[in-house]
Amino acid sequence: MKSLLLNTLVVLAGFISLGFVLILVADLQASGFSSRLLLAALAAFASWAFLSLATRPSRGTASSAIWVSAVLFLAGAATTAHLYKSEVLAWSAFIDLEEHHFEQALITLQRAKTDGYLPDRRRSSLEYQEGVTRLAYAVNYDLGDQQLIEALGQIDNASPNVVFDAIRTRALLLRALGAYPEALEQHRLDIESEIPRPRFGLLHRAQTYFVLGELDKALEDIETYDNLWPNEKTFSALYLVGRIDLELDRYPQAIQAFTEYLELNDQDFWPHIFRGCTYAKSGNYHEALKDYQMASQIWSESRRRKGDRTLSPSENWDKNRLDLETHTVKRWTEGILETDIQPEDLCANYWDYGDKYRERSPLLPTSTGSSTD
Repeated sequence: MKSLLLNTLVVLAGFISLGFVLILVADLQASGFSSRLLLAALAAFASWAFLSLATRPSRGTASSAIWVSAVLFLAGAATTAHLYKSEVLAWSAFIDLEEHHFEQALITLQRAKTDGYLPDRRRSSLEYQEGVTRLAYAVNYDLGDQQLIEALGQIDNASPNVVFDAIRTRALLLRALGAYPEALEQHRLDIESEIPRPRFGLLHRAQTYFVLGELDKALEDIETYDNLWPNEKTFSALYLVGRIDLELDRYPQAIQAFTEYLELNDQDFWPHIFRGCTYAKSGNYHEALKDYQMASQIWSESRRRKGDRTLSPSENWDKNRLDLETHTVKRWTEGILETDIQPEDLCANYWDYGDKYRERSPLLPTSTGSSTD
């Protein structure tokens, strides 16, 4: 009885492995849910049929079942390890991206893409991830337009299989390259893909309008978003409203928007910085100093969590600018108003790559469109 029970468990383990193999093969050969479900059902049927045979009181049958189970188990383990190697590498690259280890992330993604047996949709996903990594690398290290062009090409390669994310990221890349008409067209496609209730596409287009200085259109998109999602306050919408109000010298409204943002998340230093500079521009230097000091504290805590990683040029620039503005505002609170920085200079010289207007990249073909929808 014990031998029969052992044999049964081994056979069951073997066919669980077989089920994994068939599901993984389906994952390689088909992207459709129905195909994977069919092969999983076949695996279950095969498991039931062979288990019924193996539990017969036949020494030869049970012995054969053990050998077959062992082979299937090894095959399943090997197949699983092979197919999910790229997934593990992709996850490792994502962690490197979050930690700003961009070069290591790109090397890891290249390793993941060397597998010749990857299905198209997974290879496309890796292309997309590499494009996003190149975008972040170029933005944080000011690597120039060529790096952005390469990232754009990889996003284009990913388009057939990662459509919506690719459209959105392509719009951000085009905006960073100063290709605003094309960026607005991608925003339009993004919004259409989200109908009947567009969401993030509206906010990204509002950001592009903000960069172009078309503040009325930016506010119109945000108002449309608020009407569609009245019960959802997002960081992006509140932050952008605050930036627009600040640009229009509507200081009380800007302070209110940044305050609403911080009520949702008070551990982001950017709204503290911009609320601080809004207070300073309105003459309230003591409240401004509180925000600047809080921004510096949050930045330092974030830096400690990241360990001894070398800061990127963008991080160094922003931290130095934050320290300079904090010191200046502190002097204003002490009555020392003759400083190198004046209130109108605050919040105007942070890195903000892609968030400030620039001329169209010479690496792009000449545009025949306009910046309006």
